[in-house]
Amino acid sequence: NNLNPGTAYNLTLVDADGDFRSPDPSISATTKCSCSPDSEVTGRPSDFSIYQQLGFIQFQFTDNSLCESGFSVTRSDTTEEFVMDVSAYGTSFASDYYFTASSACGAQISPGNNLQDDLAKSDLIVGHSYMYCVRAFADNYYMMDTSGSSSNTKATSSGEACARHQVLWEAALKGRVTTTKEAGTLPIGHVRVTWRMYKEKGTPELASGEVITDEGGRFQIVITSAHESLTNTHEHLLHLSFYKETQTTNGTVTHQFLCNDGQDNCSDSGADIYLKHLSFDEQVQIYDNTSIPFRGMVNVAGSRCGVRGVEVCIVDSHGKGAPYGTVVSAANGNTEDVESTKFCATTDNNGEYVITPIIGTTVDYATLMYYNHSFSVRGRESNFWEIPMVISSNRIYDRMNFEDTTTGELIVDIFGGGCKIPMGKAEVVMSIKGCDNSLWERRLFQYAPRQAYSVPAQEIELYVNNLFDTRTPDERPLEFIMDNFFYPGDTPLILTKDMREVIVEDSQLEAAEEVEQGTLTDLEGEGKGAEASEEEQKETIALTNKAASTTHNVLFQYNGILKMSTTILAPETSMEVGKCGPIIDESWLDARKINSFHVMNSGDLLSYMVRLDYDILPAYDDLGIGGRTCDIVDESTKVVVLSQIGVDDNEGFDAWLEKQPQPIKTLLELCSSPPCLFPVQHDTASDTGALLGNAHVKFTLVTGRPKIAGDHIKTVLIQVLGDDNNKHTSGIFVEGLYDKGPGDSFAVPTHEPLLILRDPPGGLSYASYNNMKTTIRAKAEDHNVVADVDLGMK
Repeated sequence: NNLNPGTAYNLTLVDADGDFRSPDPSISATTKCSCSPDSEVTGRPSDFSIYQQLGFIQFQFTDNSLCESGFSVTRSDTTEEFVMDVSAYGTSFASDYYFTASSACGAQISPGNNLQDDLAKSDLIVGHSYMYCVRAFADNYYMMDTSGSSSNTKATSSGEACARHQVLWEAALKGRVTTTKEAGTLPIGHVRVTWRMYKEKGTPELASGEVITDEGGRFQIVITSAHESLTNTHEHLLHLSFYKETQTTNGTVTHQFLCNDGQDNCSDSGADIYLKHLSFDEQVQIYDNTSIPFRGMVNVAGSRCGVRGVEVCIVDSHGKGAPYGTVVSAANGNTEDVESTKFCATTDNNGEYVITPIIGTTVDYATLMYYNHSFSVRGRESNFWEIPMVISSNRIYDRMNFEDTTTGELIVDIFGGGCKIPMGKAEVVMSIKGCDNSLWERRLFQYAPRQAYSVPAQEIELYVNNLFDTRTPDERPLEFIMDNFFYPGDTPLILTKDMREVIVEDSQLEAAEEVEQGTLTDLEGEGKGAEASEEEQKETIALTNKAASTTHNVLFQYNGILKMSTTILAPETSMEVGKCGPIIDESWLDARKINSFHVMNSGDLLSYMVRLDYDILPAYDDLGIGGRTCDIVDESTKVVVLSQIGVDDNEGFDAWLEKQPQPIKTLLELCSSPPCLFPVQHDTASDTGALLGNAHVKFTLVTGRPKIAGDHIKTVLIQVLGDDNNKHTSGIFVEGLYDKGPGDSFAVPTHEPLLILRDPPGGLSYASYNNMKTTIRAKAEDHNVVADVDLGMK
């Protein structure tokens, strides 16, 4: 058991006592590759079988080898079953098949398309027999040759297992049975398709069979024959016939079929198809002409707008009548009997449908499925509905129209900002999405900020066409608001509200349950239901269904123009600190690129209050009418602050900063680098958290050392994030006295000299001064400060 299979071993014979050794130590023996206990040693495959399928010859066999890497199959015309030199007698038609088995022996091997003879390439003759042989092989060598010719000969493969195969004639045909193109090409299932094969017309039948179409109307015929009349090149005749019958209330209806692209009636004569050997892509289309069009339209009640996507079904209850009335919808909460027969279609973009019931169908009622909507037969076509209605070939069914009677409550809000400021009189235009305005449109004037409208439960499009200010006696048009919000450019701002989903209120469901349980009470409180008449109960159910509706909201909110105002408050008094002096004007501010100017002492605390609001309605000075603003802004609004007043880049700043108390140090560096990003705050209701207004940002800074160069002005930049129109720059002049010492003083003057000494010409000349006194006069454009200055000069 420990020897390698297919390997030659040298043997030495030694007697039990060790006194005798064989004179010829070259005696050898080879272990076998076969798994089987019989005399076959090469591991030849067994159970070799051959089958043909859809143009391919494939194989199956059992692995009997311990030495193989794979298998090789050859084909030849010879009948010899064991040919060691395969290359001399057989044809290798496919690549070798490599195989790794989970166990050493006995595996059932089916290579499939990995090892097969492709008839389309091999061009084998139909009806001719070929010999196929399979053998195991190894990549390097298979085993030592045991034929006795030479002990050093290496065999390349096992012995062969061979079998004969007669090439069969094969072809396939795919087909489908549907209604005609005019009837929507709907699939027809359960059609029996019978086929017969002939060499040519007028010759004896060679093969036959039948198939049944599936639910999609599809069928496939696969023909495999060994008949000697079938050839490789000849086109042979395949004759098809079709049969289907349907049981209706009025008896059995036998279907009629069309062939040749719907041109020929082949119900009795059938259809002829010609097929060649290895033709597998041929297709045929058959039409069931038994059904006839049943046409109509579903429109929105009170309009000519069609409703798209409604599933319309006509139902044959097989003698049970119409238990739920002529028209049943999902809003009724009813379902038809599962044993009934339905013919259905879905409305197109225009709301039109075509159903193709078969002749003889009895229409007991119709079902319309579209969300939870209610439907009825359109009034002027009600005379077409003669229930029960038997589909006949001598009648045209083309005005079977319904209307969607479901409505919903649409609440339209037109506000100014989050404060819900009334906007005046608005002309609101409504239409149904996808429907031409000439078929349904409503133009209404809305005076209140909120108004409810009853509209069809469809996708409603709305826009504001005009807006008038009712604060003025002449209702002046608000053209700026229209041009910038409601009607920008050439098209209006259109909002769409999908109202198709109907929500049935709990009270309506309870009322329906009371009717069902016989507990519904009338207006005087007396019990009705079981005691009520059948007509009263049906009427109550109908009213309950009709009440099913839905409420939706749509909001036009004009937020106006955002405005920002900035105030500096003195912390002790909360009084506003104004601009410094009467000489400050806009041109002076513009030249310094600031919006306000303030004089502060070093170390002053500055509390900033930034307020935000929207300008909603304009002011009319001629009428004494003020503008309307809203101080509730979007909660995502943020204010950016970049401050320079606490820091500077002069010598000694870092040392000076370290001397400050930590709270002051924090305020000095606040918003300097990086800038601050403050969220907007609002006053809120304590109980609900609702926004009450007063949109603002409040923060505190502290002034640092004076600016000793340039215009001596430090700045605080305040801006609404992403809004260049709301930006404010405060100019701060910081006053302060400095003591001498490292980091606490600077040279005065910084620009003009106090004394100039000139050395006269000559090598021995000199200039000197002593006990010098001088007077300094400071002059500023905005204010003058008079103080005793001791320069400490000697």
